[in-house]
Amino acid sequence: MVMKNIIIVIVGLLTCSLFSCAPKARVLRLENGVNKAEYVHPDQATTKEKVADAANSFCEKEGKHAVVVSENTTFSGTFDEKTTNAIKTAGVIGGVLGKPNVSDTSAAATNDAKYTTILMFKCE
Repeated sequence: MVMKNIIIVIVGLLTCSLFSCAPKARVLRLENGVNKAEYVHPDQATTKEKVADAANSFCEKEGKHAVVVSENTTFSGTFDEKTTNAIKTAGVIGGVLGKPNVSDTSAAATNDAKYTTILMFKCE
């Protein structure tokens, strides 16, 4: 029975790796032809990239192009964005200097930091 469960998990992991089970931006169709793409991630650039990709893919299915109406990115975490970035930088420096405790502490202190990007767009 245990072997069967292990095989199921392995097959699931292989399937995910082959078919990209990475989270995708959510896209919602709103009123007046406006659509909303949203993505949350610890890296700001990644959130912006994912919502843009989602908007483009969404509109391509209709044979159209995404036109941005508005974009808003917010940061949330225990600390403000500037402090979080300073803590992460200290962790990187500590790791480079061979101080893994500094790196681990930095990661633990900033593990709830995330960016949310909301892209409002139309397909034209």
